[in-house]
Amino acid sequence: MVASSLQAVKDLATLCELRGDVTRARNGVLFGKGEVEFLQRDERLCIKDYFRNTPGFSEAPDMATAYRSALVKETSTHTCGTLYCTGDDVVVLQENNKSIVKILKFYFLTVNQEYIHIVTGDS
Repeated sequence: MVASSLQAVKDLATLCELRGDVTRARNGVLFGKGEVEFLQRDERLCIKDYFRNTPGFSEAPDMATAYRSALVKETSTHTCGTLYCTGDDVVVLQENNKSIVKILKFYFLTVNQEYIHIVTGDS
């Protein structure tokens, strides 16, 4: 999901929750002005590796829309959520290992004719 302002992000996430689409609300909302970019070869390879077990997935897209911020709702709370921006350091769980990652980009792209969010970062 994408919105143009922080208030629109909050409204959109709340609307999804009220409609029973909690998973979609928890996946976060990208916001701000998106810029279309060509994905670098290493980014495409990482995306392809991530979706390797997804039925029907063959190739990562060449282009995506990049955003600088995302709001992620907290699970089963009425708080606004957490705002993440490029350059933030976050703790992530990857294959049962915790690591610290610096967020590089938030991408909005199409995989198997579905719109998804991808976050790239350096660990």
